[in-house]
Amino acid sequence: MRTTRFPAAVVVGLVLLGAASFVRADAGCVDYRKLPHQVGQLTMPGPSLGVAMAGHYAYVASYEAGFQVVDISDPAHPVTVGSVDTPGAAQDVAIAGNYAYVADGQAGGLQVIDISDPAHPVIVGSLLTPGGPVSVSISGHFAYLAAFRACNGLVIVDISDPTSPTLASGSDACGTYAYDIAVAGHFAYLADENHGLVVFDVSDPYAPVIVGSLGTEQEYYGVAVAVVGDIVYLGTWYDSRWYVIDAADPANLAIVNTLLVGADHFVIEGPWAYVGDYSRGILVFDISNPRKPVSAGYAPMPDKTRHVAVLGGIACVAAGEHGLVVADVSERVAPAAIGRGEFPGNTGGELAVSGDIAIVTNGLETSCSIFDVADPAVPRLLDTVELPQYANVVTIAGTLAYVADYDNLLVIDIADPTDAQVVGSASLAHGCASRIIVRDGYAWVANVLFGLKVFSLADPRHPVLVSELALSYGTLDVALSGSLAYLSGYMGELFVVDIANPAAPVLLGTLPLAWYADSVAVNGKVAYVACENFGLAVVDITDPAHPTEIGWVSTPFYCVSVTVAGDVAYLVDDHAGLLVADLKDPRAPRLVSGLPFDDMGRVVESKGHLFVTVWEQGLLVYPAQCQYVAGSGDPGPAFAGLRLSAYPNPVSRTMSVSFATSRGGPVQGDIYDVAGRLVRRLPATETAGGPHHLQWDGRDDDGRTAPAGVYLVRVTTPDGVATTRVAKVR
Repeated sequence: MRTTRFPAAVVVGLVLLGAASFVRADAGCVDYRKLPHQVGQLTMPGPSLGVAMAGHYAYVASYEAGFQVVDISDPAHPVTVGSVDTPGAAQDVAIAGNYAYVADGQAGGLQVIDISDPAHPVIVGSLLTPGGPVSVSISGHFAYLAAFRACNGLVIVDISDPTSPTLASGSDACGTYAYDIAVAGHFAYLADENHGLVVFDVSDPYAPVIVGSLGTEQEYYGVAVAVVGDIVYLGTWYDSRWYVIDAADPANLAIVNTLLVGADHFVIEGPWAYVGDYSRGILVFDISNPRKPVSAGYAPMPDKTRHVAVLGGIACVAAGEHGLVVADVSERVAPAAIGRGEFPGNTGGELAVSGDIAIVTNGLETSCSIFDVADPAVPRLLDTVELPQYANVVTIAGTLAYVADYDNLLVIDIADPTDAQVVGSASLAHGCASRIIVRDGYAWVANVLFGLKVFSLADPRHPVLVSELALSYGTLDVALSGSLAYLSGYMGELFVVDIANPAAPVLLGTLPLAWYADSVAVNGKVAYVACENFGLAVVDITDPAHPTEIGWVSTPFYCVSVTVAGDVAYLVDDHAGLLVADLKDPRAPRLVSGLPFDDMGRVVESKGHLFVTVWEQGLLVYPAQCQYVAGSGDPGPAFAGLRLSAYPNPVSRTMSVSFATSRGGPVQGDIYDVAGRLVRRLPATETAGGPHHLQWDGRDDDGRTAPAGVYLVRVTTPDGVATTRVAKVR
C-alpha cells in the first residue's frame, strides 16, 4: 500500500496490554503469544508518521503536532515526556548524537532539535529547503532528504554545524514524488514514485550525480528503500512487492529476487529486516543471506503501519491515527507449515474438517476435493467431486458432506472418500448459502439474500425445507448454541433466533454492530463477530433477547472470519492473513501474532492443528495455539483499553457510540470536525464499569444540524481516551 503523507489530525486512546505468564500445557503447538506482538500503545496529539529510537526514548514525527519524545523504558506504558512544535508538518525523524533531524514538509524544511535533555527538546537550527521533505537520513556531516517536488527528489544539507544548517544541493519544482532515502558509502538511494529506484553518487554532496535507476516490474511507485552491502531493498506501492536489487554496479542495477510483500518501510538491524507493511503490521525477515530474505515473524498492528524503528528487542511503530505502538520483537520465529495438500487449481476457498477427513471447495473450479488428514503433515488427496456450479460452503456430518452452490444444497456420500458421489439435493431459492451447520437432524443454512433456512434431514440424503425466517438484507454466517442460533447480518446486525422448534424459528433479539458482519462464533455466553474493516466485536449474550456489545479489537484491514478455540480466536483478515487474538479477557481481546497470507480463504482448528486454505497454495496445515493453564504469580489479564463502535455509520441523524470501561468514573464525549475544531460537547456522565452508550443527535453546540462530512468522536474515560471516525450524510 502506498504511504499516505497527509492524514487528518485525530486523537487516539492509550492501550495497555498486560502480559501474563503461562505454562505450556500441550506439545507440538506454537505459542503465538510469545512471537512478535504489541505490548503498548500511546495516543499522540497528531497522526504519527515517523519514528526513531535512541536509549529508552522514541522520537516521533507527529505531523502538525510537531516533534514528540516518548519514554519507553516500560514498553507496556509509554509516556510522552517532551515535545516541540515545528513550523511545518513533521513527517520523519533521524537521530545523530544529541540532535534529532526532522523532515518537516514544505513549510518547515529541515528542523534540527537538541535532545540532550529529552524532556525539554529545543529547536536549535532550521533550513527551508527546496520541495517538501518527507524522509531524512544522516550520513557524516550531511542530512539527505527525500523531498516532494524537488528536482530529482533529493536535497542534501550540510549539518557540520547543527545550529546553522546550509543547503549543499537541491533545487525546486521538477514534479518529482520521492518517498524514502537511504545512504551507504558514496551513494544515496531514493525510492521515487516516478522512477522506482534512483541511485546518486554523492561523493561530492554539493554536486550529486544520478548514476543509475530502475523501474520495477509494474513500473515506478517506489515508497521504501534500505541498503545492505551491495544489496538494495525497494518497496513499491503499485504492485505491493519487495524487490531485492544487486547494486554492486549502480549503473547496471539488477533485480535478483521479488517477494510478494507490501513493504512501506524498512529497518535493518544486524541479520534482521523489519518491514512495515501498511495493511498488515511488522513483518520480520532473516537476511543472513541478503539476497534471500526468509520470513521470521509477524506482529499485526491495529491500524496502518507507516514507519518502524527497532532497538534491541523492542520496535516502535508510527501507526498514523493510532499514535505510537510498541511491540516486542525479541522472539523472531515464523511458524512453518507442517503439511500441504494440493488439488486441481489450488484455489481453495471454503473448508470443513471432521475426524480424519477434510473437504475443500475450489474457488475457480466447479468441484470440491476430499483429503485424508489422519497424518496432518501429509494430507492425501482422495477424490475430487464435480459439482453443477461453484461451491460456496461445505460442512461434514458423519459419512455425508453438505455443499451449497448458488441454487442448491447438495448431499455428497463420503462413506468411501476415494469414490465420493452426489446423492441428493434441495433447492435453496432466494440466492446462495453462506454457511451450513448440521445438528440434531437438521441443516441450518444462513442465506445471503434471505436470512435463515431450516432443512429436515430425516432422510439425510434428501433434505426437506421445513421453515424459513426472513432477516433484513440477509445473513452471512450462523452459529448454534443450545436452542439458539446466532446469525451475522449483511448490514452489520447480530440476530439471535430461538430454534427450539425448528419448524418455527423466532427472532429474539437484534444488535446493530457495523457494516458487513461477515462471521460469528459463540463460546459460552459470548459471541464474537467479524465485522470487516471495524475488526472483531465481542457481544455478551447472557440475555439472548438483549445482546450487548462489551469489547472490540481492530484488525489491520478487513476481518472476514472468526473461529474460536478455548481462549484464542483465529481471524481471517482479507489482506493481513491469519491473525491470532487472545480472548482471556473477552471484554478486551487483543491481537498477538499471526501468519501473513495473501488471499486466504478459511481456517479451521481441529485436533491441535490449523487447517488453512490459501489461494494458489491449496490446503496448508499449521500448529495451533498452545492451550495454557495459569502459572504461579500469574497476574491475570489486564484491561486492554477502549474500543469505540459507532452505529449507524454513515449517520444521517442520531448516532450511538458503544464502549466498555473496566472501572467507574466520569465519561466525556466530544465531536470534532477533521480540522480538529470542537463541534459538540456531549453531556458528561458518571458511570460504573461495564458497557456504555453515548448518543449524538447530529447537531452542534448551538443546536444547528452539522453539515455532511467526516467527524471524529472522542470519548474520555478513567481507562483512557479513544477516537473513532463517523461519516455524516444528509
